Amino acid sequence: MARVNLKTENAIVNAVGRMAFTGNVISENWYKTVVAPTGKVNLLAVNILAEIVYWYKPMEIRDERSGDVIWEKKFADEYYLQKSYAQICEKYNVSVKQAREALIVLETLGVVKRHFRTVETEMGKCPNVMYLELIPEVLYALTYSGTEEADVEEGGRAVSAACAAKQEDVVERSTPEVISQQEEGTGSFPIKTDVFTKKETYPSHPDKTNTKNTTETTTEITTTAQARDVVAKATEIFAPLGLSKKDVSAIAKASGYDLDRCMAAKAVYDAQRNPIGNATGWLIAAVDKSYTLSSRIPPARNPFNNFSQQIYTADVIDSLEEELLSAHSD
Repeated sequence: MARVNLKTENAIVNAVGRMAFTGNVISENWYKTVVAPTGKVNLLAVNILAEIVYWYKPMEIRDERSGDVIWEKKFADEYYLQKSYAQICEKYNVSVKQAREALIVLETLGVVKRHFRTVETEMGKCPNVMYLELIPEVLYALTYSGTEEADVEEGGRAVSAACAAKQEDVVERSTPEVISQQEEGTGSFPIKTDVFTKKETYPSHPDKTNTKNTTETTTEITTTAQARDVVAKATEIFAPLGLSKKDVSAIAKASGYDLDRCMAAKAVYDAQRNPIGNATGWLIAAVDKSYTLSSRIPPARNPFNNFSQQIYTADVIDSLEEELLSAHSD
């Protein structure tokens, strides 16, 4: 009978061996491949990538009777993982700016792609819901870069084959029959075959969440980032007024996310003599109609000084002097 000895000569090693660690797995190679434009590793991007990979790893489900093993996905959406900036910030104790910059690093490398959707819920529309798509080919290259070329080529062919099968499945949904069914309202959402580009491995799939109607809205990264930066700076501008974040966002949106217009509206607001009841509504109108500071009307002159001045010539001065001298001589 085999003996099991779960002890070593080192007490610290024995103590650590009794601990059950949980968490994401980070590839050693990512410290060299997941780098910012400066060439330095972005540790937050590495951790976020490990989190995304964890959620995309399938769960192994084993049937107790038959012994069959199947795979199931962990996240709820049919195609992509839904993550918000708030969730990332809370998990890694970072700011929204740091989380966004880390995701931009991953997106620049091509391993992750962000999708933004406007989702209809029972509480109303929820805009800019972020979904993260993982690109397997790029992930494989980042993970196995620098290893044996034969192993990389073999693994790369396996990943490419899996992605090709995924593309064939998508192309089948683009047949004329499927498109005609969609037009009649009976088929699934048609996907065009011309969306396969170098930057986009998979096409944008239709949104199939738990709600009945969802609309996928993919916005440009720069536009979204700029809008959020304007809202953040506008929050500082309107901070003395005690406005909520929702109100500031509404004002920034009305200005077309123009920070100069927000600053001009705040200056006009501060110049008002009479109190304003609805500051948010007034500021929205101010940025929308571009209110400007009007020059104040000068106050009326004092009636006491409102008279025509006497013009004294040399002759008049001489005559007045003669009158004064004659008066003193008498």
